[in-house]
Amino acid sequence: MALRRVTLPEFLQHSNAGAPDLLPLVHTTQGHNLFDIINARRLVATDCDVFEGEKLCYMFLGRPAYKVRPSDDPLYWELPIAFVTKFPTVPQPKRVFPFDSGAFRRSLLPRSITAFPIENFNMSGDNSLISRFIAVFYGSNEAFYKGKAYSTDRIREEHIIGVEHMEVEAAISLHQGRLTGAFDDRAKSIELQYSEDIEFRQGDLLAIILPEQYRQSLELDAAMRDMSCEVRYYDTYPLRVDAYYAQIYDITNKIIKKYADD
Repeated sequence: MALRRVTLPEFLQHSNAGAPDLLPLVHTTQGHNLFDIINARRLVATDCDVFEGEKLCYMFLGRPAYKVRPSDDPLYWELPIAFVTKFPTVPQPKRVFPFDSGAFRRSLLPRSITAFPIENFNMSGDNSLISRFIAVFYGSNEAFYKGKAYSTDRIREEHIIGVEHMEVEAAISLHQGRLTGAFDDRAKSIELQYSEDIEFRQGDLLAIILPEQYRQSLELDAAMRDMSCEVRYYDTYPLRVDAYYAQIYDITNKIIKKYADD
């Protein structure tokens, strides 16, 4: 029998960890896309420059992890807007990775994980694997949201891990690693890719988070609220784009906790 490595999905399939409910999914984009999304009431799958030849729509589990193009002096339509969603049944994604696939493909993640084929980390096909990943690597949704992964020793105590699990250990190392200028929170995120548009039916959208400038339009505010969602505005200052993610994270966390309390 040929020797082989155990992939992350295979490891999770055989784990007996209790799986928490899935967190809401979050889509982040630049503000200039707002009108198109509201009018269509959907997120449109667009040409992907990572998986070339495919049209994809990207979501992240629980966190507004996607980063828009950096800008030193952004205008409000260049700032991030986030859609926080909770579907009765999570749409089946084409791919699910425990990291940002673009960062992986562009070798922006540590060599310890990019040494392996990216598809060996694909958790699609069974949404329970996502919950099991949270249970094994973090223990709870709250710990995942804050990026506080279990230690390698703790995971080893609770699960059998040998040298054949090197790909699993690579994922553990990635999620335990410190964030740096090269590795931001996308390295510790769960990315879901959809090959079709994601339609917002009544109740699918929990909240829209956007810069305070959009508050000027009563028509826009009414159109967003007509989608039965909360509308949360964040304050803007003469700052770089990346200065706003802490505000968006904080608002998203409050929305998720409110939903969980309900």
